[in-house]
Amino acid sequence: MEATLLLVVGYSHSRAVAITFLVLAVGFSGFAISGFNVNHLDIAPRYASVLMGLSNGVGTLSGMVCPLIVGALTRHKVLGGAWGQGGDVGGTRTPGRALGPWWGQ
Repeated sequence: MEATLLLVVGYSHSRAVAITFLVLAVGFSGFAISGFNVNHLDIAPRYASVLMGLSNGVGTLSGMVCPLIVGALTRHKVLGGAWGQGGDVGGTRTPGRALGPWWGQ
């Protein structure tokens, strides 16, 4: 449900519609988060905290690594039009610049 509401936000042409549907999307995300949290208690009540830590850690790690991979794959691709002339699509190369000394860039 929240993904549908966020699509409406992306394609809205007025500020009021965008804010209304953004508030609704964030409100509906509470249902998804509560269902996610309860699953750990259903699977293993005794180890729910460990499972929560592992699943959140994997999710966070993928959120940190994926932009670096996309940045490496699209480093020399220059896109025109609505994406801009610099080829920096949505800031995908920004983490690479920030971590340049550690990643050998």
